[in-house]
Amino acid sequence: MMRILLFLFVVTATTISCDGQKKKESPANTITTNYYFIRHAEKVLTDASDRNPDLTTQGEERAERWKAYFSGKDIDAVYSTDYKRTMRTAQPTAIDNEVAIQTYNPEDLFSEDFRLDTAGKNIVVVGHSNTTPNFANAALGDKSFKDIDESEYFHLYHVQLVVNDETGEVIDKKYNAVVVD
Repeated sequence: MMRILLFLFVVTATTISCDGQKKKESPANTITTNYYFIRHAEKVLTDASDRNPDLTTQGEERAERWKAYFSGKDIDAVYSTDYKRTMRTAQPTAIDNEVAIQTYNPEDLFSEDFRLDTAGKNIVVVGHSNTTPNFANAALGDKSFKDIDESEYFHLYHVQLVVNDETGEVIDKKYNAVVVD
């Protein structure tokens, strides 16, 4: 009888101990956020003095291909700088997901307000050859992505952050760069 009680005590103590370790290793209160960073589509280059050119026909077609790429990804918000080429690139995806385009300041990338507003969501961010990788790097917390060549419009940087909902600490982060043409 004493052996059975001792056995039950050991099994119960081990179970409680392991259960406590599992909770520490894998917190239940986590939020996963997916950021998709893209550069605007092809822009009109005929007037070098035009600081706010529109998209070319090829650029409009690429914006539609971005919409198709993001279809089924449950996009919660679309962000863009306040330029014709970025807004027009973002527009098909925003319409398809029934969200308004929100503008962001390219001089204030991944602010605390932005991080809090987008936590737990799937976000598309449309920027420029330099702001797109810089924004992705700011979200990631390092410098994994390089500036995009001026002739390239097909890069997608996906950053996924898993954050402890209670502490705000990043528990896991994944990222990749994809060519979507």
